[in-house]
Amino acid sequence: MSDVLTADGQFEQASNTYGRACDTRENLDKRTRISLMNSACEQAEMALAIFKNGNDRKKIESCKSFITEVRKMMKLLK
Repeated sequence: MSDVLTADGQFEQASNTYGRACDTRENLDKRTRISLMNSACEQAEMALAIFKNGNDRKKIESCKSFITEVRKMMKLLK
């Protein structure tokens, strides 16, 4: 159970990091935005690994979808 809470926290942190990277009110340069998005991917990948151990299909798919979307945005910024 503790692992799931840790994974949920990791995924929430990934979402918050990605939100900050996309926030137009923040005066961030492109490199900083990409760095934040990369961090969000890493956090989501850690959560994904934990979710896979718990075999929670819904959370696994949600994490995979999130990672895919963040990577698409990173490519658009490059």
